Amino acid sequence: MIGILLISHGNFSVGIKNSAEMFFSNSIDAFDAIAYNENISLEQFDELLKNKIQELDDGSGIVILGDLAGGTPINRSISLLNDDVYLIAGFNFNLLIDLLIKRKVLSHISELNLHDMIEEAKSGMIFINELLEVL
Repeated sequence: MIGILLISHGNFSVGIKNSAEMFFSNSIDAFDAIAYNENISLEQFDELLKNKIQELDDGSGIVILGDLAGGTPINRSISLLNDDVYLIAGFNFNLLIDLLIKRKVLSHISELNLHDMIEEAKSGMIFINELLEVL
């Protein structure tokens, strides 16, 4: 199964992982989160990243979803990218839920159409006040 690793500044990644577990079950296979904060050194974060990637990847590949392009968690992940490790910055809950659903029927990360999934996730953000004005 394609692994999913959430990374972020602070507990954003841990919180969104908990929210996803509410939708699917208390435990989701090949799915985890790492929070980067002031209590962890860059070297410790790098080691956590490497270990989690190895733990979550069964040969199907892994998608790392990070909070902010240009931020430390994303920047520290770049050196770990290869044909089996993809990195997306600026993810939202829509993208995560879509990925958790679609990976169930895929055997390898290369089968994901991440460009379309990202566009779909973006379209899930709606300015409700404006929508209500139209109605």
